[in-house]
Amino acid sequence: MLVRMLPKDHYAWFTLTASMAAILNAVSDSGVGTAMMSLGGTVWQDRPKLSALIRAGLGMLVWLAAAGSVVVLPLLIWLLHRQGASWSVICLLCSLNIIPQLVATRSVILSIVNRLHSRVWQMQQVELTTAGMRFVLTTLPWLCGMTHVVWAASAIAASVLAQGVLVRRQVAPLIDNAPPEDSVREFTPKVQATVRHILPSTVFNCVQAYLAVWILGFLGGTAEVADIGALNRISFVANLAGAPLAMLIAPAFARCQDFTRLRKVFAGVFAAYLLFFAGFAAFCWLEGPLILRLFGPKYSHLSSELFLVAVGVGLTSLHGVCCSLNLAKGWVRGLWVSIPISLVAQVVTMLSFDMRSVAGAAWLSISLGGAYLLYSGTVSMYHLARRPADHSAISI
Repeated sequence: MLVRMLPKDHYAWFTLTASMAAILNAVSDSGVGTAMMSLGGTVWQDRPKLSALIRAGLGMLVWLAAAGSVVVLPLLIWLLHRQGASWSVICLLCSLNIIPQLVATRSVILSIVNRLHSRVWQMQQVELTTAGMRFVLTTLPWLCGMTHVVWAASAIAASVLAQGVLVRRQVAPLIDNAPPEDSVREFTPKVQATVRHILPSTVFNCVQAYLAVWILGFLGGTAEVADIGALNRISFVANLAGAPLAMLIAPAFARCQDFTRLRKVFAGVFAAYLLFFAGFAAFCWLEGPLILRLFGPKYSHLSSELFLVAVGVGLTSLHGVCCSLNLAKGWVRGLWVSIPISLVAQVVTMLSFDMRSVAGAAWLSISLGGAYLLYSGTVSMYHLARRPADHSAISI
């Protein structure tokens, strides 16, 4: 709906704003969620300890969110101004970007309680409620003829705030408001240790994930930014496929202490996702014009670029599978190795393709996705190949 209804310049601004919101959300987390999942897998049945763990994680969010805002806001302002947005639009988009993000990150931390307890209905309720609210708040202005980027951003902000309220009510009966302070102090250094391991790679990976959009925002015009933003909408398939991974598979993987079963689960999950995304890329290759009809006539010329973006989405999603399972077990040491690997892939791609084009941006995503998959897959194989007695990395 947003791709079809927004003018191309507005959708370019929306693409840049959404990319910055995702980065701010990731930087605000910076490994806190990973620590909650991996450490929570060992104490999820102990209410006082689980409450203390959540309390320790929430205590770090304010500082991380503030630091992320200082970095993200100036870059967003600069990119929006370069793409021709007025100062009033820039101010509104920045406000709608920053304000909901602390709530969003807090919701991610609290929702881990639902995941560890496999509360499927509660998780579905959150997703359906927030998606339904966003749909309604996007549709009503459109029907009234108000096709403006601020309305689109407002719909997202409102749904994020509603999600925060709902998740907090859901998990309130499962955790204590005032857990023992000694338990909080026990978990705080463990959470901080995880953040120290993950923060550098988190910041770097966030930049790399949206580098193609930013390069087009710097070198190209609003048309190119809107094109890559529209094509990236097919990543909804990755979100759809990733929901069971994040909500059910990764928490179960975190709880599992049978090392033989860990290997079988990992192999089965990775094989299933590999087949799924290979089939999706093939469908985009064979039926590209059919998919582009959903985007409207403004984007009908992007058939070949659609396939490239689908390949990039698939590689990045397979990396996400390995990474999610690795993080669920606390396999976080050596994350810095991904930085030089991705930098080499990035430099080679930039020297080989025109970065002012949508195709060049798509190839950059492919190379980065492949490099990340090579790294995360190697980490998975290393830990899964070790003898159970030597598997000290299962806990942080």
